[in-house]
Amino acid sequence: MIRGAIAFGLVLRLSSSLISDNNKLEVITTTALTLVVGTTLLFGSTMAPVQKWLLPKLTEEELIKQMIP
Repeated sequence: MIRGAIAFGLVLRLSSSLISDNNKLEVITTTALTLVVGTTLLFGSTMAPVQKWLLPKLTEEELIKQMIP
């Protein structure tokens, strides 16, 4: 998530002097924001199922056994 914020911040720092056409700058900004929000929602919503799939449900005894060597 933080990478998306940094990427969007860098896009916002683009100056009009680098890109002569203001419409292109707006398209780049909109595209970056869409990608950041879309990937954050997509990957953020899939984290719970992935975590359940990767990490098995442990009983209380198994958790205590893992915490105390």
